[in-house]
Amino acid sequence: VPGKISLPSGGAEKSIRLGAEKPEPKVLIRTAPVLDPTAYLEASFEQAGEAPLLPGEVLLSRDGAYIGRGRLPLVAPGDTARLGFGSDDRIKIARVPVNRKTRDPGFLGSTKTDRFEFKTTLKNLHGFPVNVVIEDRIPVSEDQAITVERMPEMTKPDAEAPDDRRGVVVWTPTLKPQEEKIYLTAYRVRWPASKETRLTPLPR
Repeated sequence: VPGKISLPSGGAEKSIRLGAEKPEPKVLIRTAPVLDPTAYLEASFEQAGEAPLLPGEVLLSRDGAYIGRGRLPLVAPGDTARLGFGSDDRIKIARVPVNRKTRDPGFLGSTKTDRFEFKTTLKNLHGFPVNVVIEDRIPVSEDQAITVERMPEMTKPDAEAPDDRRGVVVWTPTLKPQEEKIYLTAYRVRWPASKETRLTPLPR
């Protein structure tokens, strides 16, 4: 603490500013419509100082208004800190099933198939561009006899398996003001007719 300070008697608390920094945060929207069709605002910044940010509670404000409290872990110099600032109701998101087809084995066949299609729609109602991170998932087979195939019409992901989360696909569009975009998740599961299949959600 630079200089000397005086602490009043009587047990009253006194806050002391040890330092101040003004990072330049990156702001984006995160959403996982398969779990929750809500757009969540996230701000992240790199700790550029020589000292780490100590873990603890932080006060959050948005557009000049206090919105609540959050917590930061220990953020070492060079690491990235991320904080959530609640939902953004001007980003409209909907995810709906488009098609599902189940085909039983034929007279000479021995394989069953199940095909799934989901459509995710996003619209930016802001008057400025917004960066978005969209996460979706497709099954991952734990049995060599069961295969999962992506269909050609599936929208190509920008990234896959973030943080080693298998089966997770990611799109990272920038939505212009009033722009709407559609993303299609489409896959087919094949398995021997003699087997029973069960879809088990992967850990989040």
